[in-house]
Amino acid sequence: MFRKPQTVFALGLLTLSAISVPAAARDFALKLESGMGLALSSPQSKVFDPGGGQLVKGLFGLNRKYDVGPSLGFLTMPVGDKAGSGTALMLGAGGRFKRPRDLPGGVKNYGASPWADADLFYIRTGTLSRPGLAIGVGAAMAVGKARTFWLGPFVRYLHIFQFHNDRFEDNDAKTIIFGLSMEIGAGAAYEPTIEICPVAEVKEVAPVPVVLKKAPAKAAPEVDTCPETCPDRDNDTVPDAIDKCPDIVGPLEGAGCPIEKKVVVEPPKLELKQKILFATNKAVIQDNEATALDAVVQALQERATFHIQLEGHAQSVGAEARNKTLSQKRADAAMAYLVAHGVNAERLVAKGLIPSPAATKDDDQRRVEFVIVSDGSSK
Repeated sequence: MFRKPQTVFALGLLTLSAISVPAAARDFALKLESGMGLALSSPQSKVFDPGGGQLVKGLFGLNRKYDVGPSLGFLTMPVGDKAGSGTALMLGAGGRFKRPRDLPGGVKNYGASPWADADLFYIRTGTLSRPGLAIGVGAAMAVGKARTFWLGPFVRYLHIFQFHNDRFEDNDAKTIIFGLSMEIGAGAAYEPTIEICPVAEVKEVAPVPVVLKKAPAKAAPEVDTCPETCPDRDNDTVPDAIDKCPDIVGPLEGAGCPIEKKVVVEPPKLELKQKILFATNKAVIQDNEATALDAVVQALQERATFHIQLEGHAQSVGAEARNKTLSQKRADAAMAYLVAHGVNAERLVAKGLIPSPAATKDDDQRRVEFVIVSDGSSK
C-alpha cells in the first residue's frame, strides 16, 4: 500500500510517539478536536473550498504543565463546484504546554487552562506521502468541579511540506483550522490550601551566674502602718488612700479593683472571656487568638491536674468532609500553641467536630473550645 521510504517514515513517527510516553506518566487524557479548515496557499486555495476535519490526541502528563503523546486525524476539503474532495490523513506525535489544571480560577473555581502545542506528522494525501507540522493554541474550561471534562476553542496552523516532484507543484500546503476541543482525563479538583502558622521553637537559655556580695546589716526601717481608723469604704482591706476602686471590692494586687479573669472554670469547660475565632477557611493562629491562648496556658499551669480536650469547629458551608478536616486543623493548631508555651502534650487531645445542621453559618462556629476531660479529683 505504501512505498518503502514512506513506510519507514510512518514507522519512525510511531516509534517517536511510543518513546514520548514516559514510563511513570502522572495521568492520561484523551482529546478530540473538531473544526473547519481553510486553505491559505496556492494552488490549494484556488482548488478547494473550506472543509472540516478531526484530530484525536492521546496525552500523557510528564508533570502539571507538560504533556506528550500520539496524534491521529484527517482533514477533508471539497473541490470547488466539482464532485469530490481532497483528504489528508495524519499520523504523528507531539507535546503540549498548559496552565496547571489543579489551580483556582474560572466560574465557581471550575478552572480555566490556556494551552499551546506542536506536532510532527506523517501525512498521506492521495498518492503522496509528506511530512507536516502543526502548531495550535487554545483555552479549555472545566465542566464540573471534578475537572475530568474540559471544553474550549482552538486555532491550529497546519503546514505540509512539498519536496520536488515532477508531477506536482513544489509549493507547500498551508491550512488554518479552528473549532472546538473536548478532553476527558483523570481530573484535578481544586482544594483550597489551609495554612497553619509554624510555632516558633522555644530554646532554653542557660542561666547566667550572679555573684552577690553581702551588704552590711542596716537597721530595719520603720514601717508606717495604717491605723485602724484609715478609711476603707468597701472593706476590702485596701485603704481608700491607695484604692483605685474605693466602692468595689478588689485585692491589693489589683490596687483595690477586681481582677478580670480571662479564663473561668465552669465544668465541663474552660470558658474564655475572649473567644478564639479563626478566619474563614483558615486554621492560622493570629494575634487575637494568641492572646486568648496565653490565658489558657496560664490557667492550665495553675491547675496542673487538668486534662483538656480541644474541640475545633467550622461552619456548615461546603462539604462535610472538608469542614471536618478544617475543624481538626484548628484544634491541632491551638494544641500546638499550648504545647510550645509549656503545657504538657500528655494533658491535651485535639478533636475536630463535624458541624451540626443547625446554626452553623454563624461566625462563632469558627472556634476552638476547651472541654475538661479530667480535673484530677478522681482516678
